[in-house]
Amino acid sequence: MTNELIKINLADQAALSASPTAKAALKRINDLEGVVSKLTYWFDTDQEVLDNMTAAGRNDHIRQHKMLLDAML
Repeated sequence: MTNELIKINLADQAALSASPTAKAALKRINDLEGVVSKLTYWFDTDQEVLDNMTAAGRNDHIRQHKMLLDAML
């Protein structure tokens, strides 16, 4: 099941439920996706910046950027 399908199903549940839980969960997901998206953009660093990092710093930066990209799938 894709992330978009999960959100669609959750939105359907929120619309049909008197409980605020599904609505709150959907809002939380959307808020978190927004933050991860901004961080992913920030981690998409110019090659010149990456070239000026230490090898360990660059490797860590690339690892964290990949984690963010994977989270957005």
